[in-house]
Amino acid sequence: SEVAQIYALEAAPPAITAQPVGQTVVAGSTATFSVTATGTALAYQWLRDGLLLSGATNATLTLANVQPPRIGNYSVVISNAAGSVTSSVAQLNIPGVDPGIWQGLVAYYPFNGNANDESGRGNHGTFLAGSQLSETKFNALLSAVQIDGIDGWNKGVKITNAVLNLGMSQYTANVWFNSDNPNKQAQTLFNTEPHTGLGLGYNYDGTKRISFRAGNGSTWTMPVEAYSSNAISTSGWHMATLVKNGDQFKVFLDGSLEITTTAPTTGLNTPTALYFGSIG
Repeated sequence: SEVAQIYALEAAPPAITAQPVGQTVVAGSTATFSVTATGTALAYQWLRDGLLLSGATNATLTLANVQPPRIGNYSVVISNAAGSVTSSVAQLNIPGVDPGIWQGLVAYYPFNGNANDESGRGNHGTFLAGSQLSETKFNALLSAVQIDGIDGWNKGVKITNAVLNLGMSQYTANVWFNSDNPNKQAQTLFNTEPHTGLGLGYNYDGTKRISFRAGNGSTWTMPVEAYSSNAISTSGWHMATLVKNGDQFKVFLDGSLEITTTAPTTGLNTPTALYFGSIG
């Protein structure tokens, strides 16, 4: 409106007078970042590693019980009707923890009694039919999710926000799993919305191997399917890792490279929900 245009002409754009300062804090303590700026009707949005932090819209950002997933580079965008300004970067570190492992974290699900995203980005999950909290490989109660193993749709854990297939040229997805019925075929570790993206599975072909699939339609109209070289010969917990670099995808099992394949990224960048333990 004309009133808004006049206000924008008269208002002073934001100007930062005190930048946020980097911090090194021990795990479990509180970290606080703050910024001071001049201008009228200021709005704030904090970011970590360049990505928005859900609900972080004040001049002060307080992080309680800091854990490694919160490590990263923090900044804040300050805006009003006359313009915007971005602060300098303030790094958060924890002594003795390699920051390179945690920087750029998009989502983190330790399942500590819930399906919340502990990265701070607000990509929380929802428990669906057939899922319940269980214990981890470290025998920690209510820190893992157990899926009932009965075939069906809309089961497991659903992450509604798109945390994969965001057009990123590089990313890594990591999951720990333990099958108490290793002979059951077509066990899903994680999968984006059915056939619109990618997924990792176990024993899809009855050979107890890890599988990687990619597609862009309801019937795998752009199918890519690859299997690990080796079968899982031991019971217990295993770690599966998917690494994307451009059109190339690599899958590691317990730290060893098992799959290298390519898949056109066209069709794999559609924002879709993510499921653990179900194809959707």
